[in-house]
Amino acid sequence: MSKRRICVQILLLSAILSCMATNLFSQEGEIYLVGHAHIDPSWLWPRSETIHEVCPLTFRSVMRIMGEHPDFIFAQSAAQLYKWMQTYYPEVFQGIKEKVASGQWEIVGGQWVEHNTNIPNGESLVRQHLYAKRFFKDNFGVDVHVGWLPDVFGFNWNMPQIYRKCGIDYFVTHKLKWQVERNNPPVPFPYHLFWWQASDGSRVLAFHTVGDYNQEVIPDEMLQELAELKAKHGVDKLLILFGQGDHGGGPMPEMVNRATELMHMPGFPKVRFSKAQAYFETIKALPASAGFPVVNDELYVKTHRGTFTTDSQVKRDNRRCEVLLMNTEKFAAVATEFGHSYPQAALQPMWEKLLFGQVHDNIDGSAVGEVYRDAATDYADLKIEGGKLLDAALASIAHRANTEGEGRALLIFNPSTWVRTDLVTLAALPASFEIVDPAGRLVPYQIINEDGADKAIFFAEEVPGLGFKEYRLAASPNKPEFQTDLVVSGLKLANRAIEIEVDENTGNLKSLKKKGSEESFLPDNLEGNALEVWEDRPPDAPGGEPAWNIYLGDVHKLDKAESVKVIEQGPVRAVVRVKKQFGKSHSYRISFSTAMRIAWTSNSAPTGTSTTALPRLLSRFGFRAPSQPTRFRSGRSSALTIPSKKTRIPGSRSLRAAGRSPTGRNSS
Repeated sequence: MSKRRICVQILLLSAILSCMATNLFSQEGEIYLVGHAHIDPSWLWPRSETIHEVCPLTFRSVMRIMGEHPDFIFAQSAAQLYKWMQTYYPEVFQGIKEKVASGQWEIVGGQWVEHNTNIPNGESLVRQHLYAKRFFKDNFGVDVHVGWLPDVFGFNWNMPQIYRKCGIDYFVTHKLKWQVERNNPPVPFPYHLFWWQASDGSRVLAFHTVGDYNQEVIPDEMLQELAELKAKHGVDKLLILFGQGDHGGGPMPEMVNRATELMHMPGFPKVRFSKAQAYFETIKALPASAGFPVVNDELYVKTHRGTFTTDSQVKRDNRRCEVLLMNTEKFAAVATEFGHSYPQAALQPMWEKLLFGQVHDNIDGSAVGEVYRDAATDYADLKIEGGKLLDAALASIAHRANTEGEGRALLIFNPSTWVRTDLVTLAALPASFEIVDPAGRLVPYQIINEDGADKAIFFAEEVPGLGFKEYRLAASPNKPEFQTDLVVSGLKLANRAIEIEVDENTGNLKSLKKKGSEESFLPDNLEGNALEVWEDRPPDAPGGEPAWNIYLGDVHKLDKAESVKVIEQGPVRAVVRVKKQFGKSHSYRISFSTAMRIAWTSNSAPTGTSTTALPRLLSRFGFRAPSQPTRFRSGRSSALTIPSKKTRIPGSRSLRAAGRSPTGRNSS
């Protein structure tokens, strides 16, 4: 008898004695074992290592075990991994195809990678499934119905709707329990089996694993988890994901051997190798499933909050490339009406490259530097190639426009589906010129200097959605002068809609009013745009996962300005520059036509702060809370109605009073 088999039997006997001693031994219940290899496409290693080491070694090992155990079943997500095998290791890919056809290999997830769900926009979240499910259907003839994100750090409220509309009926995750282990006091997520419901009422049946997603088939752990599931939900059917993960590996032979031994162990609950979908179908068929709890909210992981902000560059590049590809598709589609060839063959690999960058460890900012150097190359390629495609589409449309007239035609395109008025920037300016709108009226503009170059800014008004509006740039013997509604008086700035006042001592907004109103939007004794620096103090730094987590320490209120000065004043915009001190000098500016900008260049902690503290800059605005609910656009393809008592909202777009009742939003 081999040493491995002796060790397996000793482990089983020890576990059984332990279970009997703790009164956990029971003949009741079923345990569904799903072999699994969690593979991070890049994290503490570059993707090249995943392509040429992690995936081929893991998948070959899995297929060897399948040859020895014909009933063994393995589940793997992420179309990107499969496509890499198709490209670089076709013999491995062919082996996977055979195992999928035989029923031993289950494709799960239905997404391109195991992606973050809070940072990508709604179109990306749909494309994750569109391209992945199409790949799986074309190459394996299967449709995927199980969403699979065990290692992702929180899930936005729109996902059940996206899942159902993409043909996903079930959902597996794990890290909701981490808030129990790491928060003080703990804030437990209470369920393992539940219906997860989106704001539109769409539901998926969700399983929040009782144990880890890299388990090892340890009998006493299995029994404890089965008992916990039964006690919490009255269900004696447990799903377990087993196999080594992160850097791949998958189920080890000894794990499968233990499982096989347990299948024949008298008195032990029934153990079977299973597909994840078969488990969900079994659970859904139970009468008790109708009474499972309903979570009508986002699934918020309360520990990894730092991933919303860590490595802002990769998040910014992702968003810019999302917008670029979407705009390219929109105008390329419009241009087909004028004979332009739609660039589908070029766009799909670009989307696949963008979707890869949304894998949770990458876009979250928690990977090593080499990963972000690769990402910078990817995003640069996307901007170059996407820019060429967009320019070609716009040129095709522009060539069909009648641009006859005096001077040079300026075609201002609007990629939104609604009419917009917005700021436009012009470079390469003539010495003296005027801008004329379609009605022949002079358009106010302002010369600014950015990055050492003179540019002109003006407002293009009422530009039609997915269309353009023509302006004329004509030579002028004299520089025009304009009178607009923008008025600057000291540190008070006003236009036709609002009035603001900047405090000369603090540099904060002293008041923010609707034009003609006496009541400020800001609460009494609370200024707006108040800068605060919070110390982030990871325990045992550089430990404590500072890329993922936030450990708030002391707060430093930057309530004294070194200087407050109007540095730009014209017919289009006014800019106030505020200088404040924290460590090294910083400055920010308030622009009355665009967004606030902050220059954050400190490399040192100020006197009296910990050298292990990471400074986090926060701009605080307090607004008078509306008595009615508030309509909030989350930035991830939906708008939510928030009760007036909800004060902290993770989102990125717009906020307005809704004037109607909340629609089931959990206000806790």
